[in-house]
Amino acid sequence: MLKFVHCARRRRVRKLVGVKRAEASATPGCRNQKTAGTLKGVRGVPDTLSGCGFLSCRHIPGVRKKRVPLANFLAPLRGAHQLTVIKPKALKAGDTIGIVAPASNIKKDLLEQGCRELESLGFKTYFRSDIISSFRYFSGSRERRLGEFLEMLSSPDIHAIFCARGGYGSGHLIPSIPAELIRENAKIVNGSSDITILLNWIERSGVVSFHGPMVATAIREGTSGYDRSALIDLLKGKQAVRFPVEGTSVLRPGVGEGRLIGGCLSLVIATLGTKHEIDTQDAILVLEDADTKPYQVDRMLTHLKQAGKFEGVRGIVFGEMPNCIQNASQGYTLQEILVDLLDEFTFPILYGFPTGHTSRPNVIVPFGVRARLDLTSSAPIFELLESAVI
Repeated sequence: MLKFVHCARRRRVRKLVGVKRAEASATPGCRNQKTAGTLKGVRGVPDTLSGCGFLSCRHIPGVRKKRVPLANFLAPLRGAHQLTVIKPKALKAGDTIGIVAPASNIKKDLLEQGCRELESLGFKTYFRSDIISSFRYFSGSRERRLGEFLEMLSSPDIHAIFCARGGYGSGHLIPSIPAELIRENAKIVNGSSDITILLNWIERSGVVSFHGPMVATAIREGTSGYDRSALIDLLKGKQAVRFPVEGTSVLRPGVGEGRLIGGCLSLVIATLGTKHEIDTQDAILVLEDADTKPYQVDRMLTHLKQAGKFEGVRGIVFGEMPNCIQNASQGYTLQEILVDLLDEFTFPILYGFPTGHTSRPNVIVPFGVRARLDLTSSAPIFELLESAVI
């Protein structure tokens, strides 16, 4: 396990990925820099931009042609639950949220609406001017998207990272985001849909990540788009949280405790066979999707089952699964399919929880935090057993 790795090996890992503390201390904006820079474009913050120093770090593409991702060394550890899990710092009034677009391109007016909503909560917001870039179906080139994320991750002036939207493309960045860099700069990273892959990698790296509403989609809609109370309680408070379960249904009763992990089902499937494959041991699995036909949901769950990913699961919370139908007269429900597919297991199953793709206010859920699912009474309980932040 990581916390027992010999110091000599840790020095070897740092050398291979090119993260040297001597270089970091000489680079403006890095973790141990004494004087923090300021960010241009942050409301209420001076318009001088001293970079975050990420361009001089050797793990950035184009600086060294040959590099060994830290993932190669962490892959055998088989899951973030085997590491010492790091909780990011809680947000407070005046903190700056950095907005990134690691996947598909966005519209600036929608982004601005979301920023105004976050500012109404007492936060400052910052995004780079090139966030509205477009290349094919991405928000700019891979280099732009990677550089943006690493800048926000490394900068001491950014206290949390919120994704603007999903779409497709965040998986391209994973090989160039070292786990050690994530751990050394642990901060709130929030998103959903395609961002599932990124959240899973952060959790596998040993840092709590957050599956929740995004800036240019649900957050811009205000309280009709996301559960404001849940977001504030999770990110600003330090106490455990009980999630709202109105509108959900129990597919199988029971009690389970485990660490939360999951996300958009089609993206969870995309991690299988990779170095950042989802680890579901001792987990309460949160699975959601949208506009997916029942046979496609069947296929993906069968894939997970045959990959052994339901062994050791303590419970499953399915999302609302909007528009996951074949047709209006299909003669069966998705819930019936789910019960049949998971009949051989005994863990409790909750259906209809509003996270990710949902028509109801989007509820943020932390991955890597232990939770409890109690479906033994007429009033289901889905709650955290610990805080998600410190």
